[in-house]
Amino acid sequence: MPTLARHDQAGADRPRHDPRPFRLCAGGRLVAADVGGTWNRIDRSAQLVADDLQIKISPQALSDEALRTRIAQRLAAVAADMILDAPLDSLGQSLLLTERLPHGPSPAAITFSGGVAEYMFGHETREYGDIAKLLATELAGELSRRSPLPLIDPGQRIRATVIGASQFTVQVSGKTIYLPDPYVLPVHNVRLFTSPCPRRRRRSARADNRCAGRYRGDRSRQ
Repeated sequence: MPTLARHDQAGADRPRHDPRPFRLCAGGRLVAADVGGTWNRIDRSAQLVADDLQIKISPQALSDEALRTRIAQRLAAVAADMILDAPLDSLGQSLLLTERLPHGPSPAAITFSGGVAEYMFGHETREYGDIAKLLATELAGELSRRSPLPLIDPGQRIRATVIGASQFTVQVSGKTIYLPDPYVLPVHNVRLFTSPCPRRRRRSARADNRCAGRYRGDRSRQ
């Protein structure tokens, strides 16, 4: 459930005065099947959930819907912790992609966007070889048990949230930035990777380049 700006990865609206993004890696495509029905996509975050549950997952094991439901339930519990500003356990901490936002005004409602929202509000019933439908069901149940806040359908749910796509490839159009060479952009299918560099509040571009250079060197020797 990738998120941007005022939404967490489960799509819950955060206080409007703080536009910073925060993200939790808990989405419907963390576990997915190929066109032949083999559950061969197992994201690292799904493996973390399995380790937390002390279960072994494999394409064969994931063919059991009961096991996929257990993963969805655990993800839903962590996502609800984030949405409701509850303390995060060790799994929740390991699934964070950004720092949590500071406490702000209490929300009046919760809304969702992205593919899981299609199931959450009953606009989609088909399944697409992942755990999105299971996750939507478990998350809705988790929130209804733990919070009196209403779930509001925003109307425009968008099928796939932006960061979810951009975690794999992006397109740089050049329409909102300037480069002196007009032939550099647009650039299509730019590969992205998660930086191994430690996060610091203040870090120079030179330090970033040195760290990225070491990363590229390590990769080239593999």
